[in-house]
Amino acid sequence: SLWSTIDLTGLTLKQVEGYVGRSGTAPLDIVHSDIFQRPAASWGVLSSVLSRIRNLEVGVPAGGSVASQGDISIIEFLVTDPHSTVPMLERYTSDLENLSTGLSVITLPLLGGRTPALRHLKLIDTRMPWSRGFYCNLHTIEIRGCFPGRQSAKDEDICHLFRDCPHLQG
Repeated sequence: SLWSTIDLTGLTLKQVEGYVGRSGTAPLDIVHSDIFQRPAASWGVLSSVLSRIRNLEVGVPAGGSVASQGDISIIEFLVTDPHSTVPMLERYTSDLENLSTGLSVITLPLLGGRTPALRHLKLIDTRMPWSRGFYCNLHTIEIRGCFPGRQSAKDEDICHLFRDCPHLQG
């Protein structure tokens, strides 16, 4: 569907509502290259269609800073909403390379690990926990920007990912 790919960057709430409405029941591909821009309104609309999101790509513009924005980001929304479930989500990209505060460490699993269709995970300057069962059946994973000294507390738990994802391709 023409309306099923929605780039939230710079859209108003009314525009987001228009895209979502026109997309009908089609699976949604959501892109947002400035996750700290007007998040509350956009994420509120998207929370009603989480079950239709197929691809989600989030990032920050050059020089982006969490501290200067002071609002909730989509990443915080996706890891803290206890009712969030995205059964169709196949591909998730978090590109925080341009974040001026450096690597972002997310302490909770994306959607509490409730992403049964997730097959492609791309993390750039983003760390997530790797406990057993959080990410199952991935086919591809790309991790960049994780240098020594920029780690989450349990990086060794990434071994769980390999046990939970027997179909990872080299």
